[in-house]
Amino acid sequence: MSFPVFHLLLMEDDSEIASLYSLVLQERGHKVTLAPTAEDCLKIYSKSLQRAQMKRNILKGVQPYDAVILDYKMPDRNGIEVAKEILAINSHQRIIFVSAFVEEWFDSIKELKGPVQFLQKPVSNKKLIDTIEQREVFEQLERLNIDTEALKQAKFSHVVLKEILVIVKKSRRLKID
Repeated sequence: MSFPVFHLLLMEDDSEIASLYSLVLQERGHKVTLAPTAEDCLKIYSKSLQRAQMKRNILKGVQPYDAVILDYKMPDRNGIEVAKEILAINSHQRIIFVSAFVEEWFDSIKELKGPVQFLQKPVSNKKLIDTIEQREVFEQLERLNIDTEALKQAKFSHVVLKEILVIVKKSRRLKID
């Protein structure tokens, strides 16, 4: 199962964890931009979004990153605040929280409107990769006898892939009924 290159923005203040995640993801062929602070993350994201919008000359659905990976506990502001700011300017941006402090902020997540996922530290390299590459969705589609190679190359957003999965499942149930 081959996957396309994912462009990722990683906000992590622990340099050892940031280096580990970056190395693991780059070994898979993904491109990683590191942001050691929340402020850096927001600046990098905003500039990348502006470049993507100018390049494509459209506003809706432009994703400068395939996923933004956020730690919750940062020195300058928390990951929820960063996610809210990103989703306010781009509600379709996929966000993956990777944090050890899930209990502290899990209720706050309900406020976020957008494609948000959670991984609790410590997270294995395999789990991190599988989540980013949306392996679970692709495996479900393959079990439904869908050729996923074209879907992978199209690099549909996480939301669109989940919608495709729902549509395929519904259509299969309709055929059975």
